[in-house]
Amino acid sequence: CNWQPEGTWRDQPVDAGDYPFSEPENVALRDFIVPRNPAVTIFYHSAFNAIFAAGCPNVGPRTRELADV
Repeated sequence: CNWQPEGTWRDQPVDAGDYPFSEPENVALRDFIVPRNPAVTIFYHSAFNAIFAAGCPNVGPRTRELADV
């Protein structure tokens, strides 16, 4: 997925920041994840009490498999 300048959550506009990794929490995640080059990444969304493979169409099969566990 590519960064998008506009986003929505529950049909409400949300601020995506001025550019990719413009927000400190995103910088922290990037700096933690990228050097580790994970084979699989899944996302836990506490608001939904669910695990998602990702919102991108190019998610690998192993990631989807683990998200479905």
